[in-house]
Amino acid sequence: MRISTMQMNNTMANNIMSTSSSINRILMQLATGKKILKPSDDTLASTQILGLDDANKELESYGKNLETAKVGVRRCLITCRLCRCPLTA
Repeated sequence: MRISTMQMNNTMANNIMSTSSSINRILMQLATGKKILKPSDDTLASTQILGLDDANKELESYGKNLETAKVGVRRCLITCRLCRCPLTA
């Protein structure tokens, strides 16, 4: 079977473009420090990442609420001490 020069050139050009695309993706991963650049790179991992982001935001919210509650309790204790409330004796 004979392979024409045009077929060989097209095959080489396609291989070069494919390799170039792979190299560009790897360079982008290195530059950003992220393995997954877009959700279609790994749909399962993308779903897990989104779930972890949501959980992280929820924990941050709980932390802020806890700090707010601590401030409120401190204010109550200070007020009770100033009023000589028997609960803080």
